[in-house]
Amino acid sequence: MIPIARLRAALSKPSLPVVFFFSGVTFDSLTLTRIDSLLDNLILLLYLSLLGALIVITARADLKKQGPGEPHDAGSPAPAASFLVARAQPYYPHAIQFLLGGLFSAYTIFYSQSASLTATAIFFAVLVALLVGNEFLHDCLSNLRLLVSLYALVVFSFFTFFLPVLTGWMNTWVFLLGAGLSTAVTLKVVELIYQGRPTASRWEPIRSGLPALGLIVVLVGFYFLNWIPPVPLSMKFGGVYHNITKADGAYHLAFEQGDWYRFWKRSDDPFRGEGPV
Repeated sequence: MIPIARLRAALSKPSLPVVFFFSGVTFDSLTLTRIDSLLDNLILLLYLSLLGALIVITARADLKKQGPGEPHDAGSPAPAASFLVARAQPYYPHAIQFLLGGLFSAYTIFYSQSASLTATAIFFAVLVALLVGNEFLHDCLSNLRLLVSLYALVVFSFFTFFLPVLTGWMNTWVFLLGAGLSTAVTLKVVELIYQGRPTASRWEPIRSGLPALGLIVVLVGFYFLNWIPPVPLSMKFGGVYHNITKADGAYHLAFEQGDWYRFWKRSDDPFRGEGPV
């Protein structure tokens, strides 16, 4: 019991979100490689799957508290799985916060490589705000509409760059396909939340999912206003070189060696050609 009590006390410290914030961003900055990396995308897909499952479990538990659910025999013991799920319930908001933070951190890194100081910086600024705000949303993560809306946003942001990487195509139709898949996934999560549970109104599931659908519509509008960075296109490094070759998945760049004290030199600036242009 003592370790559990210590764990709860540690998780309740107000400085802990700040520690998780900086450690998470640092970890993602060091481990995330390329936006088209299969491993990185599989990790993000795992995060999305776990986040969706936790939202469904958390929401169904809250609905059970608010009203009668499935019939249950009070004299019969609960199954082991149900018992473990119930015991872990106080830690679900922390897990949801961790997964949201990991996703927003990864998206901030990936989208920053495609954003510029133009209108595309608006969507990037939204991601940064959500990344920072997520660390202080613990008390708000019991709001079902907010949870579903945040989930719609992270799913939408994932499909925006994952589908072009997967298909090799980057156009309006691929983007709209991602928006459609985001809508379908969000609606499926809402359906699983209310599946087999009586509700006070048949409109309750619609009210829970409507803000998320409205958010997706707004994001589609952002696309046609050119406010979304052109992911997965990105530039991690740029310069002027004499030659470039690719071997074993790495790019080899040729440039003139600078003076010994110019140890920061990574390209030819100025560029000296071999003849008149």
